[in-house]
Amino acid sequence: MHTCTRATCLRYNKHGQLTCKRRAPWELSTDSTIDHLGRYRIKRTMAFMNNFNPSISGTFCCNNDIKLISNGADTKDVMWYTTGYQSKKQGKNYNVSALMAKTLLYHETRIDADRRDNILDQNRLLVFRCQHAINREMEMSAPQVISYLMRWGDRICSNHYVLFYWSSIQGYLQAGFDELKSGRNSEAYRSIGNDNMDMSETEHNGTREVDKDESEVNND
Repeated sequence: MHTCTRATCLRYNKHGQLTCKRRAPWELSTDSTIDHLGRYRIKRTMAFMNNFNPSISGTFCCNNDIKLISNGADTKDVMWYTTGYQSKKQGKNYNVSALMAKTLLYHETRIDADRRDNILDQNRLLVFRCQHAINREMEMSAPQVISYLMRWGDRICSNHYVLFYWSSIQGYLQAGFDELKSGRNSEAYRSIGNDNMDMSETEHNGTREVDKDESEVNND
């Protein structure tokens, strides 16, 4: 028998009314039926009596509530709940930014002196520490754990990708060209772009002239 109390199920709805979150009292029914939408209605003669199973109640001496899932929206809801429970869906991630900031501070204070000049080692160690910081705050599903133990990975890629460290290339360019370090970066890039455009136009015009001469020779 279900009993509504403030400590268990009574909550205020959006209209300010105190209602049972279990939706009691339930609808009465003289017979067990299934409508055309697949909704199952069990026989119920008492509005506050759970759909208990006598075998479960007698064996485990506990309260229980059963429901037949045939089809319709209830089946979809059960599948969605089961999938989310098995895959350990991460619902709230508002503290990830604060966690990353804390990890970055830890990384900057404990980095080795011999690694400060190596950009690749610094980035690799920072990503490694961020990954472990996130893993401490999240649940892992059984399929994910099995995939890691079997070394199958956690993603499937259709192509093979090559790592491209743009920060390292930018550092090499700035070390070789002093004008890139100053505030004239945009002017330097524009001048390089204009030179490339002039060269392409010259080559293009030269190609057209050669093609014209060849056509005249062929006509002769």
